[in-house]
Amino acid sequence: MTTEEQLQARIDGLPHLHKPMPYAVHITDKRGKYLDTRYVRASSPERANLVGLRVNLYIFGVKKSADARSSRHGWLLNDLKDV
Repeated sequence: MTTEEQLQARIDGLPHLHKPMPYAVHITDKRGKYLDTRYVRASSPERANLVGLRVNLYIFGVKKSADARSSRHGWLLNDLKDV
């Protein structure tokens, strides 16, 4: 288990691929059972996964959180400007 600081350091180390966009992050446990969906803004899918996992683990306190998968959520063509 990583600490919140270690997880934040991993997030900070990832590249920014585009301006922050909304992502839906689906959180699962070790067995792949769905736990939650978190909505975050991030500048890459990898960053969204880790931010969603951090939010679920350390803000909402769901300690069973083990994996995260993200997809863009509610984005408009205006969000793609300057990408």
